Amino acid sequence: MLELTRKFLAEIPNLGALMDQVVIETGVNVNNFEELRVAREEARDTVMNRLREFQGLHHIIQFPELIEADPVTGKPVKGGYIELNNISTGKSVLIPMFVWTQFIEHDNMEFTETIVNLGNSRVSDRPMPLDFSAVFNVMKGATIPADVIQEIQASAPQIQAVMQRVQAARG
Repeated sequence: MLELTRKFLAEIPNLGALMDQVVIETGVNVNNFEELRVAREEARDTVMNRLREFQGLHHIIQFPELIEADPVTGKPVKGGYIELNNISTGKSVLIPMFVWTQFIEHDNMEFTETIVNLGNSRVSDRPMPLDFSAVFNVMKGATIPADVIQEIQASAPQIQAVMQRVQAARG
């Protein structure tokens, strides 16, 4: 479900990577701190202008030093949160990285987090769905392929059912 949407969201560029690409293209001496600082400021302006022009989305990884294991594959997942931003509307949403990864990598919309106490004993399980309404709200006003929009509209009943199950589980 939502195969095109998952692919579209996975390809949203990282702001830092976009800025690095622009800095590299300038040929700046990366060993000169002042030149690099000025080049990064100019790169940020350039990238933001491009994103505005194309009504683009970008993401930022928050707490990139945090590395946790993917509960499905065991592979490391870098970052605590992913911040999805729409430069045209100024809207953004902060999503736990493991929830994002569960949806993008495993097509899992109903991830459950196990809550443990300080003794590492399981206390309970907590539903942690991807907040589709917040993600779709950020996507409004951005340039999105027509087939992705159609897929989202066609999947609305299934998405709503997931959100209702999560609400019921939370009580």
